[in-house]
Amino acid sequence: RTLGRDHKDTLGSRYWLVVTLHAQQKYGEAEQLLRQVVQQQEKVLGGYHKDTFASKELLQQVVLAKVPPALTNSLAEVVSSRLSDFFTDGSQSQVNAQWSKVPRTYIILRIIGCLDLLNTFIDLGVSDYWFPFTKRSLPPCLRPDKCSQFVAAQNLVMTKSMDLEKGEEGQHCYFRQDEPLPLEMKGVLGSGGFGQVDRVLSTISFREYALKRVSRSAVFSGRTNEDIRRRAECIKQFIAEIGALKRLKHHHVVEFVGSYTDAKYMGLIMSPIADMDLYAYLAGADTARYRELRTFFGCLAQALAFLHEQSIRHKDIKPSNILVHGGNVLFTDFGLAFDFTNKDGSTTVSMVNGMTPKYCAPEVADYEPRNTSSDIWSLGVVFLEMTAVLKGRTVEHMYDFLKEHGSGQAYVRTNRTGTNALIAELKETGSPTDNAPLGAPNWTEEYKTLYQLRLSDKRQCLTCPHAYRSTVLNDSPGLLLSLTRTTPTFDDALNDFFQSQVNMQCPKCLVNTDQAVESQIVAAPQVLKVTMAMFIQELYGPEDKETGAQSLKNIKFRHSLQHLDLLDLTNRQMHNPLPLHYRLSSVISHYGTGVDNGHNVASVRGQGGKFQAISNRVTQDFTLAQFLASPQRPSEVWAGKLEVYVLMYLRESVGGTRAEREVAGLASKIF
Repeated sequence: RTLGRDHKDTLGSRYWLVVTLHAQQKYGEAEQLLRQVVQQQEKVLGGYHKDTFASKELLQQVVLAKVPPALTNSLAEVVSSRLSDFFTDGSQSQVNAQWSKVPRTYIILRIIGCLDLLNTFIDLGVSDYWFPFTKRSLPPCLRPDKCSQFVAAQNLVMTKSMDLEKGEEGQHCYFRQDEPLPLEMKGVLGSGGFGQVDRVLSTISFREYALKRVSRSAVFSGRTNEDIRRRAECIKQFIAEIGALKRLKHHHVVEFVGSYTDAKYMGLIMSPIADMDLYAYLAGADTARYRELRTFFGCLAQALAFLHEQSIRHKDIKPSNILVHGGNVLFTDFGLAFDFTNKDGSTTVSMVNGMTPKYCAPEVADYEPRNTSSDIWSLGVVFLEMTAVLKGRTVEHMYDFLKEHGSGQAYVRTNRTGTNALIAELKETGSPTDNAPLGAPNWTEEYKTLYQLRLSDKRQCLTCPHAYRSTVLNDSPGLLLSLTRTTPTFDDALNDFFQSQVNMQCPKCLVNTDQAVESQIVAAPQVLKVTMAMFIQELYGPEDKETGAQSLKNIKFRHSLQHLDLLDLTNRQMHNPLPLHYRLSSVISHYGTGVDNGHNVASVRGQGGKFQAISNRVTQDFTLAQFLASPQRPSEVWAGKLEVYVLMYLRESVGGTRAEREVAGLASKIF
């Protein structure tokens, strides 16, 4: 009464009253009082005052304290529990692998007597992310009366929204038509074919986020089947983006905050709100930004390596999908991303579901097999634009140059001659220190010449049979020979490497078929590493009571293969202009019974034709016959579990060129 409601001491007293209520676990009273305090502090002290920030942080703690602890049951247990609550006749045993991914949809269809339509829902791309449904958003295969029953029953499987800002630990949230979102719209950040990105303020944490939304209220009410297919595909891609982003945690990838579905939209909440995208950054870059721009090369390369390590192909790398925030760069927009975690590899041969012609790789534009290398190509085009800016040019100048040189095509992938001319011009301008991205000699190229084996695959469908060559080149650190207990000879192991069989989509059949694969050498290294895989997986231990499965462990076995002194790979080349011969230089063995114990023993071919076996116990000379025998070991090393697992071969000279003399000199120093 004396000081007034808005006096800072009054606000301070009310703040400490909230602290007391919080300590007494009276969270409801504390939250109500603290929201009033925050409003008054923003009015009197301002939103950026330290006392206002302290009150907001306490409000967040109070709100989170009201959240019940997260469930720890596995998905299978939760699904089983929910189904058993509704069905006591044992019908939940009908759940198959696909059905288990849509437990909410299963329950509602089972309740209204339309479980026979579940596979149709799944085929249309409908999932639990679509809840809550309206009559217009339900597939047309459901009769109107059943649509009404579905909408009425869906509240049984709806979850509340306190998980909305828990990141990868939270759950997808569902908001009923009459339930307000805990988000305040603060403005539009961008828009595109997918929908819209807004700046929002959370009324729970009082933090600002970027909200990406896609409309899903009338997916099945399109005028044509193609329109319906396109809208459904958009939803499918959006769900895939949520799944991919939820498991990616990296300094240079936008952060997943939460996701939700309401009657009109499906939403993805992300952080941070960027200053701009890389497209706008390059357009406005001047010399003051050059130092910062140079750091972006390593940041983006590191982030892309992380994505590929996590089995994610981005598939749409371009400046507008790279955000700049406080001097940091972040990949965003994973709407076209491909998760190959449970696949045989990153290569796909199906129809391309979206591309940006200016940045896509040649194999993408030509609808040919593509893999993670396609991402690297796209990032390379972005790097070329960044380098052009560092050289004092503009991105527009770069593409105008391509139109005036070479083939006159404006794309890097369609104008190699013009691109080479552009690179030559850029090298002669600006600072020479910025030439590294333009292909200046560096240790990585020398490494490729010395050690990297480049292969191309020729594939033939065993059903059509349709033969084609993969345009994607596979770079390998050498040969990996997978041995079995029954592999007869070293040549048989080589044949198994260069000739194999895979199951993948045939471009002609448009379904997965068995295909014969013949790998051929495109570029051979000077030093060839041959790794012998002699570990097999065997079952061990008691069977699991629920699944009946046993655990797997790696078992090392002893082999008796005679490895070759001279390795002739001439006929393994795609083109055979010269002989391709390798001479055995060293053998590395492993002493021990398992994967993680023991030590290595190196058997080395030295100068003057001398051979030595080297371990941590002894160095001993031996003969050529002993060198080629398997396994290698000095006589004083215990003759137990000792197997060859790495062979090093040196390429034999065919012309005595300078490069070959340098390699020979380097090899003599190494070995």
